[in-house]
Amino acid sequence: MHAIQEGYTLITRSGTIGRMVYVRSDMAGMACTEHAMRVVPDVEKILPGYLYAYLSSKFGVTLVISGTYGSIIQGIEPQHLADLPVPRLSKDIQQKAHSLVDQAANNRVLASNLLAEASKDIIAHFQLNLPIPNYKYSSPSINYASSSSMLKRIDAYYYAKWNEDAYQEFSKLPPEQLACLGDITADLYIPNIFKRFYAEDPRFGYAYLTGADIYVLAPTSNRYLSKKLLDIDKLILHDGMILVQDSGQLGGLIGRPVAVGRYLDGFACTNNMVRIVPHSKIDQGYVFAVLNTEYGIRLLTREATGSSIPHLDEKRIKKIQIPWTDSDTRELLGKKVLQAIDLRDEACDLENEARAIVENAIRDGGA
Repeated sequence: MHAIQEGYTLITRSGTIGRMVYVRSDMAGMACTEHAMRVVPDVEKILPGYLYAYLSSKFGVTLVISGTYGSIIQGIEPQHLADLPVPRLSKDIQQKAHSLVDQAANNRVLASNLLAEASKDIIAHFQLNLPIPNYKYSSPSINYASSSSMLKRIDAYYYAKWNEDAYQEFSKLPPEQLACLGDITADLYIPNIFKRFYAEDPRFGYAYLTGADIYVLAPTSNRYLSKKLLDIDKLILHDGMILVQDSGQLGGLIGRPVAVGRYLDGFACTNNMVRIVPHSKIDQGYVFAVLNTEYGIRLLTREATGSSIPHLDEKRIKKIQIPWTDSDTRELLGKKVLQAIDLRDEACDLENEARAIVENAIRDGGA
């Protein structure tokens, strides 16, 4: 299996066909599933960013998925795309599209670095021990707990060593440096289960995202949840929120936080996401930085209940204690997260602009 390299375009070839990503510098050298086709541009003939902008445009995607075959599990193969025509627009347009896609990729690399740094800053500020990676714990996991500690919870995963370590690491802080999530946020809730009624006209609905969509780099939707739904306001995302997947398999997306910025503002989202509403953007950056540490993710996941499809409960989430400090320090520790959110939002805008340039040029006859 060949490692992917910067400038490749990856295209999903089975299941959900035609999803694409531009390989960034921080992805170079990674292995990648065989279910993603590699489009390797000849840089002597075409600019990688322009090729990605075209393939991910409405014209390119239509041609890519036209080669889909199969009824139950659909798929496409490299030979279906080998003869796919690529318009050779003016050099100026190709360069503009490439530069925009390249800048978007650089933004995302910087954003990822900032989020990693923010997590490290939390660990360093509170003088916590570095978390031990899960794979370094013994397998099978064997731990013990006192009978008094099991009066409220008796499921084994709650007392798994990596979860217990996360709990102990935060708990060792003095009481004045700890606060329950429910006490330091403006709101924290999980919307009620609802029946999906979609509007045929986008004017009468909100673009709807699933739990999986939220973790996509630039979520989009062609389904619009009707504005007439009961408690529709509880489903709408707002800039400043933090989302947490509330159900799924342990070790998957459950417990993983997502910060809502300008790009996601106004989307409707599944009820299977915990909504955490901080008091301010400053607190959004700080709370996300804490929850996005390995300890934060473990404490969120630790609260999952159920055997087949574990799920989170908002009452338990509200009681999770996290490190807490004064507003100036919270602003300092959370500012990198806010910078990362802005960079990711801008990256979405840049890629959309690149696609718009290509689509408009094609409509105008390649000018």
